[in-house]
Amino acid sequence: MQLGKVFIFNSIFSVAVTSISMQYIPVMKVTEDVLLSSVFGGVLVGAGAGFIIRFYGSGGGFDIIGLLLTMKRDIPLGFLIFALNSLVIFASGFIFSWELAMYTMASIYITGLVIDRIHTRHIKLALMVVTSKGDDVKKKLLENLYRGITVTDGEGVYSGNKVKVLYSIISRYELAYVLPLIKAVDPNAFVSISETMEVMGNFRKTDNFKKTPGTGGSL
Repeated sequence: MQLGKVFIFNSIFSVAVTSISMQYIPVMKVTEDVLLSSVFGGVLVGAGAGFIIRFYGSGGGFDIIGLLLTMKRDIPLGFLIFALNSLVIFASGFIFSWELAMYTMASIYITGLVIDRIHTRHIKLALMVVTSKGDDVKKKLLENLYRGITVTDGEGVYSGNKVKVLYSIISRYELAYVLPLIKAVDPNAFVSISETMEVMGNFRKTDNFKKTPGTGGSL
């Protein structure tokens, strides 16, 4: 319930489609090489799971627990899923085959890497905008995002023009949404984007598009 009704619906739909597909899609052996199967299987599973999670759903497994944990800590989701699944696989090694367990752990490790390539919500970006239309850009961002913005006065060294410097922290997902907003107000704005290692303080960890249903809470 903490992840929202949309997430619950999408997850149920995802599980239903997966179950039906596994029932009716025929199984074909592509290769006899177990390692090759583990690698490509991990890539395919990771790509599928990554896109499901990116569009706010889940496969009904440890990814739900992982998503809940990422709401508290900026930890890569793929790593969390790998760690949780590894506990189960390690335990199965005592019951079944250690060789198969190790192949499976290699596969889910690759799955985790692919998920983190697709699901990048945990990555935070420092956004700096230098613009002569500071008030208009600030207003546009505040109308569309629940993010705090720090504004300082600046001056162009060569031009001598007075400018506003806007600074904020956003998620990687929000970047594609924010850049068009800035460009629409000031096409000549100077924008600098850098990845941050860690964020402390009052920062909401979910994406914050005011026009997107399901988000809420302002800074």
